[in-house]
Amino acid sequence: MRKDDSVQKCWSGKTQQILPDIKVVKVGGHFPGYLHMATINSGSCILHWNRSTVRQPSVILTADSIMPTPQGGISIMYSYPNLIGLHPDAMYGVWLAVKDLDFEWIYGGWYVVPVIKKGKEAILKSLKQIIKVISGEEKHAIFSEELPGSESSKVDPAECQTYIHKSLVYA
Repeated sequence: MRKDDSVQKCWSGKTQQILPDIKVVKVGGHFPGYLHMATINSGSCILHWNRSTVRQPSVILTADSIMPTPQGGISIMYSYPNLIGLHPDAMYGVWLAVKDLDFEWIYGGWYVVPVIKKGKEAILKSLKQIIKVISGEEKHAIFSEELPGSESSKVDPAECQTYIHKSLVYA
């Protein structure tokens, strides 16, 4: 940590407002600690940027806390370099941390990953798929989750459009 505490502040809790339209949200998951159901320990954070006041889609900036994939979904892991996944309860905790946020798009941490539209739908769909593969069944609490205003969380893959950064488009 820096010695100049005017630049860096320690905080606790689930969220921290840092600018009028931008807040830090602790999602747990990757890095030491985890988010188990609604109990937050240490762990990874994302930025939520509410752009509704300027009539733009609100976004989450996730680095690799919630990693967009080229297929339009997401992945969540405890350790990407070591390919260590998370327990289904920890994945569900990440969902609980973001489900009430108002956002449409997900920006990952590197320009080689896509920007995902309909981000909330992509997160819920991906986590349900991952947990079903891990557990072999649909008995986990995440399967009772639905998106607000929808009868089903099933998303048409064509609706989760992805956009690759223009620097990756070769002439």
